[in-house]
Amino acid sequence: MITEESSLSERIVLVVQGTHIVVERSSLALVSKFFRALFSHKFEDSQKEVLHLDTGGEMGLTVAAVQTLAEFARTKQVRMPEEQETAVQVFIAADALDIEEAREEAETFLGVHMLRPDKVTFLTYWRMSKTFYMRTLGQFLDNLCLNNFGWFYSSLGRGGAMTYMAQWDMDKMAARLLNKKFKNCNEEQIFDAVLCYCKSKSDSGATFDNLVPGLYKSCGAYLKYIQSVPRTLTLKTPRK
Repeated sequence: MITEESSLSERIVLVVQGTHIVVERSSLALVSKFFRALFSHKFEDSQKEVLHLDTGGEMGLTVAAVQTLAEFARTKQVRMPEEQETAVQVFIAADALDIEEAREEAETFLGVHMLRPDKVTFLTYWRMSKTFYMRTLGQFLDNLCLNNFGWFYSSLGRGGAMTYMAQWDMDKMAARLLNKKFKNCNEEQIFDAVLCYCKSKSDSGATFDNLVPGLYKSCGAYLKYIQSVPRTLTLKTPRK
């Protein structure tokens, strides 16, 4: 509620899913490029004392997330919620409202909590991003996978990793190999992942020639090692 002591010109009421959140315009504009642009131009919504956000639900804003960002505007500190689901909502809201510092805080928080031997967490958020068409969350998960590929492949195992990587089309996989996007891993892990990826796509009738340049770029040393192993070696059963 706005009291008589409040200045309507200085404060604005953000309405999210029917909940009213009061915040100072100047504080909001200081941290958010979205609101800075809104308040600095003579749009119809620029002078309103009450602003309804995301009435259609396209931005994915929630009450808890916007309250966290309003508090950040006042205190300049991001208090990340303990629940990871709410942290994802803060990440999405900060990205939608262009609040860079809060977005980075949320991204770091999620990265730390997802980088653990818990396959359920990562794949659960991936499925959620697909179900609700959360492009920003999907891009975050892709980058988390690529930048920590050793952990990703080891923690999720072949089955979990391939379930996730199978969503990438051939051109995207080729570009990521060619640009050496796979980080914090060894070349054998990359090579093995590509083999599994190709097997998952084999029924589609796709050709894999466009993956070859990227393979030599991302795991050339391992390919040379494989090619150097004599093909005449045979395994013998040890004598009892």
